[in-house]
Amino acid sequence: RPPRSTLFPYTTLFRSTAVRSLIDAELDLDGERLLGLGGTRLYFDLQVQNGPDGSRDTGDFQIYSNIDGPDRVQLAQVFLEQTLLDGALRYKLGKQDANSDFAFVEHGLPFLHSSFGFTPTVLGFPTYPDPSFGAAVFLQPGGGVYLDGGVFDGATQAGLATGPRGPRTAFGSPSDLFAVAETGLLWDGGAPGRVGVGAWRHTGAFARPDGSIDHGTAGYYAIADQFVWRPRDAADGRGVGVFAQYGWADPDVSDVEHYVGLGAAWHGPFEQRPDDRCGLGLAWAIWRDRPDDDVTGGGEVAVEAFYSARLLSWLRVQPDVQWIHDPGGRAGVDDAWVFTLRVSADF
Repeated sequence: RPPRSTLFPYTTLFRSTAVRSLIDAELDLDGERLLGLGGTRLYFDLQVQNGPDGSRDTGDFQIYSNIDGPDRVQLAQVFLEQTLLDGALRYKLGKQDANSDFAFVEHGLPFLHSSFGFTPTVLGFPTYPDPSFGAAVFLQPGGGVYLDGGVFDGATQAGLATGPRGPRTAFGSPSDLFAVAETGLLWDGGAPGRVGVGAWRHTGAFARPDGSIDHGTAGYYAIADQFVWRPRDAADGRGVGVFAQYGWADPDVSDVEHYVGLGAAWHGPFEQRPDDRCGLGLAWAIWRDRPDDDVTGGGEVAVEAFYSARLLSWLRVQPDVQWIHDPGGRAGVDDAWVFTLRVSADF
């Protein structure tokens, strides 16, 4: 791969702007009425992405905007989902975004930074902008325990974009697969929380620093979500929630060996505005430290703060600021500041 300075040319503070848009047109159908199958749904998601990649200006590796992606129009998801045994068993078949069910933290969802969606140590993850065809099963046997697993088309590792593709690469060449399993514990008791650990494996080809190829690689992650404070009228969903993330990938094939993410989100910071949100988070991608290549340890740190205001029932505005230390993990490069105004409309 080219050196990072080629992939992400750095631009000094305030020198550039990037305007990006994402349109999601979703269709959620009742499978019981259409197919006579109880507890089923048919889901379709059409995405229209447009605009420049802002991280080419900042030089950051982790991608400061979670809607950055190539310009395209695609049927990003189309799947059948069914829930059985009073919710104890659920499965999904079809083209899907694996990050909807694996490696996510609930209180990280309002943030704009990509690493708060999933750790950057998960290589070849079939998620935005390239979901893929696969099958996933989700079990909740009782006591708050959950056991989830899935197998997905891993063709993105071979350079193929699965987002705009059909199922052909799921069954034919390049025949690469991404498998993931996650288990954990859910609880409520007035302060909902969750802890989980996951492991993943990708069967594709991964380049090593010496130019050789590893056929397949694996890694693991850990996640935690917890409400730490809720007002007495918690029925309105207000409160402060915290989250933590950790990820590891094989340094033989991954520039990032470890990842640590921490943050807090305040849902409804004012009683008069229960739908507003604000938050503060830190994402730290730690480079591998190997003497035989040009990745020399250290890492990239991103700190994000935001306030998300619901102005109308269908309109949300979110000012956001991020400080990125050592963009791309290159010590000596000036830190980057990113100011974003995201406007979201639901129809």
